[in-house]
Amino acid sequence: MPHPEGQPTREPARMVPSTEPSVPLDWSADETVALTKRAEEIATLRDKIISRASTPAEELRFKNLVDEMKGMIEVKEAAETGPEFRELINREQEALKTLFGKEIEIPPLPQEITPEKYKEWKEKGFELHYLPPVVLSETGPDGKKKWKELPGWTKKPEKGPEEIHSELPGGWMLVDTRQKPNYDNGAQIYPNDEVIGKALETLRRGANPVIEPYDAVPNPKSRFGIRGSDFEKPEVQTALAASLGVNVKDLDLPYAIENSLLMHMHMPEWGNTTTLEWLKDKTADSRDRLYGGNSDGGGLSYVYWVGAAGRHEDVGFRPLGRFSSKK
Repeated sequence: MPHPEGQPTREPARMVPSTEPSVPLDWSADETVALTKRAEEIATLRDKIISRASTPAEELRFKNLVDEMKGMIEVKEAAETGPEFRELINREQEALKTLFGKEIEIPPLPQEITPEKYKEWKEKGFELHYLPPVVLSETGPDGKKKWKELPGWTKKPEKGPEEIHSELPGGWMLVDTRQKPNYDNGAQIYPNDEVIGKALETLRRGANPVIEPYDAVPNPKSRFGIRGSDFEKPEVQTALAASLGVNVKDLDLPYAIENSLLMHMHMPEWGNTTTLEWLKDKTADSRDRLYGGNSDGGGLSYVYWVGAAGRHEDVGFRPLGRFSSKK
């Protein structure tokens, strides 16, 4: 497109770099005033640049203001988030963009998550991941619910959104990153699972064990051979929360859709083995619960309803912690 005579060729979009922080930040009153003044002047100068009515001095002023504002944000981000978490947040932003095909805003990490706690979790095989609070279903032309199409969600649950939970609670989660094992006649165990294994062994002990021993699963530390209904027991919740190092109120199992998205984003290998895992989805009367993940049944997409009171030598579980973001 030709430019007006005497006007230099510019690319306005390139001249307006983003000054948005990668995560929401808490600004003081003085900081807010300083940022607002800079933002107002930047907006005025930006309009002049885009309309090609600016002078070289104004363009230089614009650049300096943008640099100042970006610098303020970087300092604030470093102070609030800490260098230990920058890599984590950047990784989650990239994974979410690949999955959803667009930028997803990520809130700051909850205040109770310290660098020391994060290091301890990683050493035990746990990792922090973020999923946004969104509904993953929509109404199709036939009036029935169907799964939304996301660029990075290629293997959706076989059960539709009319049958299983379709709304992501959203938030930071502590996720067990271990690969579930292949089936070995009930003798299979999760790798490096001593922390949760000790808790399960204790729950299976005594004359009246909280988790009833199961002959088909001989190892008392095994995650297999546990009823889906056992997760409703306060003793089980307390023991597992202590193993993860989270509050009991934050302990949970993943919904099928959460498990599916986490596998697509970070752990596709979860769908490559011949065992299954209990999921959070259950019927209103709690009689049936979902399990899924068996590679023989479809891996990433396989989910199936089964009686929650039953025990299975090939069904394990993956506990997680849910956190509320700081305000």
